[in-house]
Amino acid sequence: MKHELTTEQTRLLRDTSVISPNEIAYVMGDLLVIENVVTGQKRTQSHALVETVLGRNNRRLLKD
Repeated sequence: MKHELTTEQTRLLRDTSVISPNEIAYVMGDLLVIENVVTGQKRTQSHALVETVLGRNNRRLLKD
């Protein structure tokens, strides 16, 4: 499932040089997918980097 990042999260990724100004990012499964909007080229980053840079904690308790 594809999860869009917020504007703030995208800005943080740019500020930390994880993505360039020509790139967008989204989470797909446990990967950060980074896409260059000019060339269409895609690359990935590990989810550990996503959690570190974005400070995400998406763990949820599943109930019956």
